[in-house]
Amino acid sequence: MRPHTLILNADYGPHNVVQWKDGITYVVAGTGIALVNYKNEFIRSPRVVYPQPAVVLFSRLKSRRPRVRFKAENVLARDCWFCTFCGTRPTKRDGSVDRDALTMDHVIPKSVGRKNGGRVWLPWAKKWVPQTCWLNAVTACEPCNRRKGNHAPAEAHMALRYMPRNPTAADVLRMKLARVKAIPEEWDAWLPSGWRNELGVTAVENVARTG
Repeated sequence: MRPHTLILNADYGPHNVVQWKDGITYVVAGTGIALVNYKNEFIRSPRVVYPQPAVVLFSRLKSRRPRVRFKAENVLARDCWFCTFCGTRPTKRDGSVDRDALTMDHVIPKSVGRKNGGRVWLPWAKKWVPQTCWLNAVTACEPCNRRKGNHAPAEAHMALRYMPRNPTAADVLRMKLARVKAIPEEWDAWLPSGWRNELGVTAVENVARTG
């Protein structure tokens, strides 16, 4: 049994990645249509046998932004695994992203937030926000993280290459795809070109994970 199903919005654009049980539920309930099934994979009940759907199309247009939790691995995915300070993207020998060489950094340190009831002032956004949130979190490589330490970027004589943001619909989809150990080939026709490169997953790594 394959663990995940790709969900397309009614306009055929990629919308979400769900567990296989949710995917088949959409089909059985009539809220989705199976466009592509996994080969030789079936879901059996006492009375019915269904092919396991690989790609499901929603019958009606849904909200563009599925819910996603704030956590470090999602911040890294939002930033495409690039260090926000130096712009590097650590890679392994096979060319895939070395996610273990990256960490989430609080732009305005948590020590500042502790003095202000857990909130920090963001000069670029001109507002107060919780110290741990999308707008105060970025991806940092280990050298930049050590250099910045418990300081604001200006205090460490460092600059952000781009400002942190709340996740867009594309960011959320990237986060969902990043949790799939191997992107099934059945999904390729429905994902924008270059997504494997953007996710930092090489073809060699993908074969190794599925083999």
